[in-house]
Amino acid sequence: MKDTKSQLTLFSFESRYSMLTDEQYLLRNDHRKEPSDDEIQIDNESDIIDPTFADELDHDFRRETGINAPRHFMFPESPPHSHSSLCRGVRDIFRPILPQITSRSLALNAKCQNIQHEAFMVDHRRDCAESDSFNLDEGSTLNLWSAGFVVVNLYLGYGLLAVPWAVAEGGVLSLVPLALICAVMSWSGKLLVRCFNRMRPSKRTYSDIGYKSFGRIGASLTALAVGFGFAATLCVDTILLWRNSQYLVDSFSSDPVSTSWTSFICTVLALPTLWILNLSEMSFVPFIGAVCKSFAIFVVAVCCVLNMDSVADHVQRGDIRIYPKDAQSLSVSMGIFLFSFSGHSALPAVYAAMREPDRFEALLDRCFVALFVIHSVFALSGSMPFGKDTDVVITHNLLWRHLDGDDVDGGGKKGAQIFLVEILLMFLCCGLYFELSPICSSLAEFPEVIVFGITSPFLQRMLRTMMFLFCVAVSYLILNHLPVLMAMTGSLCSITAGIVCPALFCWAVFRNHSTYFKRATLLCAASVAALSGCFLLFNSIHLFPH
Repeated sequence: MKDTKSQLTLFSFESRYSMLTDEQYLLRNDHRKEPSDDEIQIDNESDIIDPTFADELDHDFRRETGINAPRHFMFPESPPHSHSSLCRGVRDIFRPILPQITSRSLALNAKCQNIQHEAFMVDHRRDCAESDSFNLDEGSTLNLWSAGFVVVNLYLGYGLLAVPWAVAEGGVLSLVPLALICAVMSWSGKLLVRCFNRMRPSKRTYSDIGYKSFGRIGASLTALAVGFGFAATLCVDTILLWRNSQYLVDSFSSDPVSTSWTSFICTVLALPTLWILNLSEMSFVPFIGAVCKSFAIFVVAVCCVLNMDSVADHVQRGDIRIYPKDAQSLSVSMGIFLFSFSGHSALPAVYAAMREPDRFEALLDRCFVALFVIHSVFALSGSMPFGKDTDVVITHNLLWRHLDGDDVDGGGKKGAQIFLVEILLMFLCCGLYFELSPICSSLAEFPEVIVFGITSPFLQRMLRTMMFLFCVAVSYLILNHLPVLMAMTGSLCSITAGIVCPALFCWAVFRNHSTYFKRATLLCAASVAALSGCFLLFNSIHLFPH
């Protein structure tokens, strides 16, 4: 009787177990696995993280905070969009997204996303009170168009002003390396996001993934590449602020203003912005940046149309260079292009904020195609009217400062152009002024969090002030070598942080889950990128005395 009863029990268990689907079977066996101390328990398809890890239960990364929280229910229709929903969408697009360097920036991104979620729920409850249907799928996350706009806005920095000079030096054919750079950067951005997804949510930072991949060497390499990149970007933006401020003042004054006085006044005025520790108070910075760069593209295109006669003259005389003058000119041109694509550190935060993260890679390809088109159009529109006289800061050419005063006042078109450029200079000075504080904050994150562990607000302000003044001194010394600085930064920091590190991190993180061909491809890509960076850096340094 016992045997019969046990057989019936066994049969009912096997029949119930055989009725499980393949997904339920895998999940059932996955829950039975014993957690390993050094293994990252992540399900790549559903992004399910093993809750047995203690650090996954931190308050900032709990599911009830609203960050990547599950949608418990939804209905097929959503309430009609109102003015508040439109404002909410604009607010989500221009939300501050920080590069996830250490745990501090990771926590700030999580806090910002949680605040966006709470604001959404307040508006959503009000909308639901007026409608019988609602949809939580909209949430506080970014849809495809919003995420694409954020990615394009991240990569379109103020270094865009030097792209026409890069094409004038490297020739029109330098757009071919630009297309190659866009393709490689899109590929490496996908690798970087995949590596971040393999880490626990509380460990998805540059320092942690570098340490996880290659120990202290990997963490140090990442810190140096990202840190020097932010320092050089701070110097470039400081020089651009000085130059554009001087151009703006000179356009209203008959006597030229001293560069020393312009740099001193701008530095003193920028110091108070560095003492703002809560970057959520400067959430307007992405909006100002988007307005500045959009208006710059518009002004350059209009000026190109207004000066089509100059373009035709340059084409007839052969002043527009098709081929690069030499290898050094091409190297500096490619270095400036690489400097313009140094926004990889913020891609994981954009991925985490997306409503449909599974479509991120296709979106990234489209964004880099759009970036290539924008850079190409801006470069050709800015360089063709001026030919070999193209300045490294295109706003100097747009004011016709490279010509005599009689030539400037000769036509009404140039007067209208100068009026547009003066408005553009006001926007650029405003945007560059407020851009210095977030860059300095990202630059100071490594020493504040990892090196010194500074938590006092007073000490943080003092450290940022000293770092900014040091970058100001360096910027003043190399004021006349802006293209070389940008080229060296692109050749060294952008290639290391944007191509070499993602390839090596992907090789280290997925070495036990990939084929030999993929591992060899990653190592070859990292090696070729490193050698190319050394070649470009050598040529850029060789031009420094000139």
